[in-house]
Amino acid sequence: MKQRTSLLRSMGKKIQKPKDIKQFYESWEQIKEMPRDKVGELLKQIGVSDEDIKAAKKYAKTKKHAERMISHFKEVITLAVTEQPLGIHDSLESDYSAFIKLSFHCEQLWSDACKLFLDTRYATAKFLSIVALEEIGKAAVGRVQVFINQTARIKGDVDKLRAKKRSGKAMRAHRRKHLLAASAGAVINSRLDRLFGERRINKFIQDAESGHIETFRQEAVYYDIINNNPIYPADTVNESDALFYVIIVGELLAEVCSLLPDRTKQLLDKVAQFEKQVGFNVD
Repeated sequence: MKQRTSLLRSMGKKIQKPKDIKQFYESWEQIKEMPRDKVGELLKQIGVSDEDIKAAKKYAKTKKHAERMISHFKEVITLAVTEQPLGIHDSLESDYSAFIKLSFHCEQLWSDACKLFLDTRYATAKFLSIVALEEIGKAAVGRVQVFINQTARIKGDVDKLRAKKRSGKAMRAHRRKHLLAASAGAVINSRLDRLFGERRINKFIQDAESGHIETFRQEAVYYDIINNNPIYPADTVNESDALFYVIIVGELLAEVCSLLPDRTKQLLDKVAQFEKQVGFNVD
């Protein structure tokens, strides 16, 4: 599988151990203050051509990158401050450890969904994939919280951060978690477009934004009667539908649940192995 290119991942290539995450943070702080033309120079230095940039701009327009990413980051930052899913720790390394623990939780849910799919339990595989997606939303918040916490430590504002009242509600809102996870990865993941087609991925993002995925989640696990007709989950979810959700959630897992190159590669390799096992191989 080709390594996906992103500015932050390229900046992080020299970081090989959790204790070096401070270097990643400092690089991120520098890039935020960099003029746009300097950012362009940096992109060229890491191998991004003018043609790549033009293609990316065209691609971004079709998927409404700007609108969606602005909405996503506003939501993520708000939740990172009000919900604090990682807790408040005394060091960057402790925050990173908490994030990794959450990352492994998401990975395990997705792995179980893969096993269910291979066992032809398609409805349950789709259900558990969507549950994993919800948890990946928490990881998206946690990833931002790592940087918010470190900024607070540098500025001496940790006590103020601890004093902020947690709402206790937003992290349980399925629609928000879907939006977080989908916007974090699907909006900027061109590989997903190659796997399933841009139209299908746009539909997925729209379903996440509208909250329809919560309905799909319930249909995949709950028996119901509609117009006097029994509706069984196994009758509403086919192999293709289940596979779509298992694969897209795996891709989002690799996109969201990592901060350092080693962890990213570990997740990408695991996702690629499953995709190859079921016959998906784009790169």
